[in-house]
Amino acid sequence: MIKSNNATVFGIVEDAERFFWVGYLTFVLISSLVGDTIILIASIKYNALKLNKSIVAVLQHMAICDIIISVTFVLPTIVSMLLDRWVLGKTLAKFHRFIEFWALPVCNVLVGVMTTSKYLLVRYPLQTSCWTSRKAHVTCYGIWFLFGAISTISLILCQDSLIFDYTSYEFDADYSLLTSNAGKYIDVLISSTTFISVGIVFVSTVFTLGYLAKSRKVSRRSSGSLRWQGVMTVLTTGLVYCLSVLPYALFTMMEHFLEDSSSPLVIELERSSEYLVLLNVMANFYIYSLTVPSFRRFLRERFCFFQRSQSTFDNLSPAVLADNEPRKFKRIVS
Repeated sequence: MIKSNNATVFGIVEDAERFFWVGYLTFVLISSLVGDTIILIASIKYNALKLNKSIVAVLQHMAICDIIISVTFVLPTIVSMLLDRWVLGKTLAKFHRFIEFWALPVCNVLVGVMTTSKYLLVRYPLQTSCWTSRKAHVTCYGIWFLFGAISTISLILCQDSLIFDYTSYEFDADYSLLTSNAGKYIDVLISSTTFISVGIVFVSTVFTLGYLAKSRKVSRRSSGSLRWQGVMTVLTTGLVYCLSVLPYALFTMMEHFLEDSSSPLVIELERSSEYLVLLNVMANFYIYSLTVPSFRRFLRERFCFFQRSQSTFDNLSPAVLADNEPRKFKRIVS
C-alpha cells in the first residue's frame, strides 16, 4: 500500500486545471521525445550541429537525459494526474523517485557544464584547444555515474518512507519515518544541485557576455567580426534554464518561512514552480532550430525531401501504379 497526503487538500479539484496541466505535460512529453530524437539523429548520423565537438557531446547527453525524464518521469505523472492516484505499483513508484533524483540533477549539472565550457572555450581558446569529444563524453559519463550512485543510496535509505504527493503528483519522502538522518542529508545534497547549477549557469553566462562585449569592441576597431554561432545557442539555453528553474529555487527557499503550507495559493505556487522546471526538458529542439543555422538547414532539407517524395507519389497516375505492382511482384517471386 502506497501512502499519500490528503488528496482533497493538496490534489487538483477542478477539471479545467487538471486538463490544463495534462495538456502542458503532454506537450512537454511530445516535444522532448520528437525534438531530442531529431537532435540525436542530426548530430550523430548527419553531423548537423556545426558547433565545437565538446559542446556537441554535452548537448547529446542533455538530449538523452531529456528523453529519459520524459518517458520515465513525465509520462507516469500524466497518468497519475488523469486518474488522480498512483496506479503503477510500488516498484515503478521507487523507480519514479530514482529518476527524479538521478536524471533531473544530471540535467541541471550538464547545463552548467555546457555554459562553463563555452566560456572557457571563448576566453582561453589556446588552453582548451586540446578538448575533444571523447574527453567531453568521459566527463558526462562521470556525472551520470556519480548521481546514479547517490540516487541509489538515497532510494535504499528512503524506500520505506515514500509518499505520493498530490501537489505535484510525484513521490516525496516522509523523513519522520526514517530511523537515520542519512537519507535526508543525501536528499538535501541532491536538491542543492539545483541552486548550485543556477549559480554556475548565471555566473558563466554573465562572464561570457562580458568577455564577448569587450571582444566585439576590439573586433570593430580592427574591422573584424565576431562569430556568434554556438555562443547564442549556449547563452539561450542558459537563459531558458535560469528562467525555468529560478521560480522553483525561490519557492524552495521561501517555503520554510511560510506559516500555512497547505493553503491553496501556496499549493498552486509549488505545483506551478515544479512543472515550470520541465520547460528546460523540451526547449532544446526549439533553441537549436532558432540559433544553429546548420541544424535549421538540416530540418529544412529533411522536410523538403519528404515533401518532394510525397508530391512525386501523388503525381503518379493510377495506371502507372497498377502497371508497376505486378512487375514488383514478379521480381519478388523470381
